[in-house]
This record gives sequence, structure tokens and C-alpha cells, in this order.
Amino acid sequence: MIARIKRFKTSIMLQLTVSFFVIILLILSLAMGLIYNRVLDIVKVNMEKSTVQALNQTEAGIMQFRDEVEKVSRGIIINSDLQHLMENYGTMTQVERIEHIRPILEHLSQILGNYSFLHSIYIFIEDGQIIEVTNGKATISDNILFQENPVYQKTKLAFPKLVWFGGQSKDEYAVQRSGEDKDQIPNLVTAARGIKSLNVKPQAGTLLLNIRQESIATIFNQLVDSEKSRIYMEEVGGAIIAGDQTEMLGRKTDYFSNIPEDKSYGSFTVKEKDGPVQVIYKKIGQTGWTMVKEIPFEEFVSVTRSIRFIIAIIFGVSLILSLLLFVYWVRRLTSPVQELAAVMRGVERGCFDVRIQSPANNEFGLLGRQFNRMSQSIEDLLQQNQEIAQQKMKQEMIALQAHINPHFLYNTLNTIKSMSIMAQNHSITETVTALGLLLQGIFRNSSAFCSLREEMDFVQTYVKIMNIRYGEQLKLQLTIPDEMLNAPILRFLFQPLIENAVMHGFDGQNDMQIMIGGRFVDVGMELWVRNNGIPLNREVMEWINNTLRNEMFDQERGAYADNYRIGVGLRNVNQRIRLNYGADYGLWLESGEDGETTAIIRVGSVQNS
Repeated sequence: MIARIKRFKTSIMLQLTVSFFVIILLILSLAMGLIYNRVLDIVKVNMEKSTVQALNQTEAGIMQFRDEVEKVSRGIIINSDLQHLMENYGTMTQVERIEHIRPILEHLSQILGNYSFLHSIYIFIEDGQIIEVTNGKATISDNILFQENPVYQKTKLAFPKLVWFGGQSKDEYAVQRSGEDKDQIPNLVTAARGIKSLNVKPQAGTLLLNIRQESIATIFNQLVDSEKSRIYMEEVGGAIIAGDQTEMLGRKTDYFSNIPEDKSYGSFTVKEKDGPVQVIYKKIGQTGWTMVKEIPFEEFVSVTRSIRFIIAIIFGVSLILSLLLFVYWVRRLTSPVQELAAVMRGVERGCFDVRIQSPANNEFGLLGRQFNRMSQSIEDLLQQNQEIAQQKMKQEMIALQAHINPHFLYNTLNTIKSMSIMAQNHSITETVTALGLLLQGIFRNSSAFCSLREEMDFVQTYVKIMNIRYGEQLKLQLTIPDEMLNAPILRFLFQPLIENAVMHGFDGQNDMQIMIGGRFVDVGMELWVRNNGIPLNREVMEWINNTLRNEMFDQERGAYADNYRIGVGLRNVNQRIRLNYGADYGLWLESGEDGETTAIIRVGSVQNS
């Protein structure tokens, strides 16, 4: 298992294949998901269009039904016997009233028999007397409470228009007979209008036509195409007056507030405990009625089941074909790299006579030819070095017995530099050159002090070496005033601070800005090294400052709770400053509001040392 993991980490082909597989899997999954959601949206839109179209056709039937009820109500109120009764009701005796009501009852019974959608007909006279025709029975009774009923109040205000009321029952008017089962009284939709004589201005009575709600529901019930779909009619206020499920009648829906007042039709989605539901609505003209159809989302899912199956097949085939094609091309493109890696492993084992056979005519081929020249140069150089080694064996043995001195170190660096030039390795050449300049500054002067200008030259050389390692990601900015550059300062104060900033603040991804500045203060100079890398934890920073201030440098006392320890560099810088300038000087850290970390050193004049 470990060998497989190592092989994966070192195999470009495996890494590319797995990376491509993950990327193409994500892309295909996203694409197929978007396609499926788009198809589902199209199905929902088409369902809405077809449902609204069916509701439009149903609207004509409902309007025709309302016109029929309007026609019946007009025929009743213009009946000559009813008009005579309304005109002379106040002057008639009780016997005369009964004589005049008898033909009215016969007329109403005939109308009730001719129209099956009518359940009952009531005429409420202003003095509280009721003319009732229902279930083949014609009766006269008294009910003075009707004038307190909201039906009476709204009808009187709307006179002479026909007013519709939903969710009513016979029991609403307190005329239930003894022996009647209240549960058997059907749900009704009531059409009411005021009655007055042609010669008398005040309203003399109220006509109520009680309509069986199923007569209205049958007009649109054919639009129910599944057991889980529901369709019903709402009146103003959201109460259901007709529908395919009688237990819903009279209840107010939760969706009424979601229907915009300025739209005659449309749809919206609501979340129920059993899943999302699409609600499609259509307002019926200026009647105040709204037809509503609820369609569970699982209905759309069942419609798109075959589409999901096709999408899954396309997804699988596309993924397999893409992977096969990619593996083929990766194998073809990386074969030169694999050959180069094989011969390089041979060189790593010391076989410098290996060569790449027939390099390709592309960038990989160029690498192969360069490798052949490099391995040939190394082989020639080794032969030359072997000859030189034999000739200078005696001198080298003497040199090995001596102490290393700067002159020998410079020669060694020059030899490495020459070898890197021969091998055309510019990075090694630049590194060795910079290291030589760095060492030259170290060995040239044994004094503990140098000018700030020399220290900045040393810093620039050090950052140059660091940039060879980090690929020019470290950006150095010097903002020290010119009048400070000739001031004396301890050698090598800045190098540990820069190294510490890179070690703890550089993330390896983004460029890191290192800014060095300074100023004169009353007690000497303040110099700082600021970086925009990863911010230092504030608690850790406070602990470091307290430790530096109290000189807690031993391993037992100098460890933070999360195993953070002050490095040798920070400790040495702080100790050297205090030893040379006094206890009032030293090093501390600060953090800016923008997350930058700043190391500040305060030094005095050389005379104070």
C-alpha cells in the first residue's frame, strides 16, 4: 500500500489521470445536474401553461353557470305574485299573505325541480317571515335573526346586484327542522340578491338560491389528473367554496396571501411536509373567485424519470470515453518524460553513460537532448577530475589536514561556480556568486560594527539567495533615509529577522513583501522589518514580547502553551543589542490592523555601548 502511494506521488501519468478524472467528474456532474434542473423547469412551465389553458376553458363554463343562476334569480324576483306580495305586504292580513304566498311556493317548487343544481330557495321578508322551498317541501316560518346574518348585510349593501357566498349550509339560517341530521346538510354556495317592488323603493326582502357545491366542482373536477393533485375554488378572503375534496370546504388556504393582486393567473412553489408543491391559480373574471390547482413535485419527477435514466447513461458513457481518450493521450505525451525519468534514475545511481534514444521533436525532445549533453559533460568532467585528483593527491591530503580558511572556501565556491557554468545551471551560478559576496562581508572585517549601508548591502545579498530558493517571491523594499546610512550599527541584526519572517509568514503561494525602514529617535535609532505574510497569533506575539523583555531564554521557561519556542535568531539579536547598548534597548514585535507583522529594534549610539 505504501509503495502504491509513493508510486502515485512520483508518477505524472497517474497524477494527471486521477486529476482529470476528478475534474471531468465534477464538470459532468454539474452539467448533468444543470440539464436535469432545466428539464424539470421546462416540465413545470409546460405544466403551468397546459393547466392555465385548461382553467381558461373551465372559466367559460363557470361564467355560463353564474349567468344561468343570474337568469333564475331575475325570473324569481319579477314574478308577478312575488311583486304583488312585496308591494302590499304591509297592508295584508296574515290570511291574505298566506293566500298570496301559496302560488309563489308553487312557482319556486317548479324552479327547484327544473334546476338540479339548486338545493333550496329562501325568500326572507323584512318582518322576519321566511318562504322556504327545499327537498320537495314548501314551508312558511319566522326567523327574525336573519337580519343579523352577514349574508343579509352584504346583500343589502350590494343591492340590486347578485352576491355570491361560499361555504354556507342550511344551518346557517337557523331554520333546521327537528329530525333533520345536521351532518347530512350539504355544503352550499349561496347566490343572494335583494327584492323590492317596482313601485316601492326600500328593499322589501332577500332572495337566497342555495346551490350544491358539487354542481360547481363538476365543472373543473375533470382537471384532476392524479390522486395527489388537488383543485378547488376560492372566494375573496381565501375560503374554499368548491372542490374535489369536501373536507377542505369552508377552510382558508395557506396560499391565498401568495397570489398577487395584479395578476390574473400564474404559479408559485411552496414547501409542504411531504415535499414541494407547485400551486397554479387562475382568477375568474371580476367575480372574486380563483381556481387553484396543487401539483406535488413528485408528479414532475415521475414525468422526468425516463429523462433521468437517459442523462445517467449519457453521463456514464461520456465519463468512460473521456477517461479512455485522456489515458491514451497522456500515455503518448508523457512517454518521453517517463524515459527521461528512467535515465535520470540511472544517473542518480552513478551511471553517467546512459542516454535518451531518439528524442522527439518537441519540448520533451529538447529536454532529452539537453540531458544527453549534460550527462556527457558530467562524464567528461568526472574523467578530468579523476586525472586531476591523481596528480594532486598529495596536495589534497595536506590540505585536508589543515584548517579551513576563507581563501580555501572562496576557491571551493569558484570551483562550484565553474562547474555550474559548464553544466549551464544558472541558478547554482547565481547562488554561489551571492554566497561568495555574503561570506566576503563576513570575513572581510572582524569588527562587531559596520555602517547601516553595509548592513543593507548584506541584507540585499541574503534576500537574493533566498529568492533563488523561493522563485523571486520575496520582494524587498528599503525605505531608510539617506542620512541614516552612514550610522554605525551591530553587524548581522537583520538577517535573523528576515529569516524568521520567511519561516513563519511565507505561505509559498503569494509574494511576500519585506519592508525595512528606520528613523532617528531621542535615544538613538529605531529600525523595523515589516512583512505582509501570515499574521502571527496575537497571544503568541504578546508571549514573545514578554519573554524577550524578561530574558526568559531557557528551554523550560521559554516555551509557549502550544509548543511555540523563540528561535535562536530572535534571542541572539535581542541579547546582542542589550549587551552592546544597555537594558533600555532591544527587540519587540507588533501587529498592524491590516495583519502585517513588524519586528522593531531600538539601538543607541556606539558611545553608549
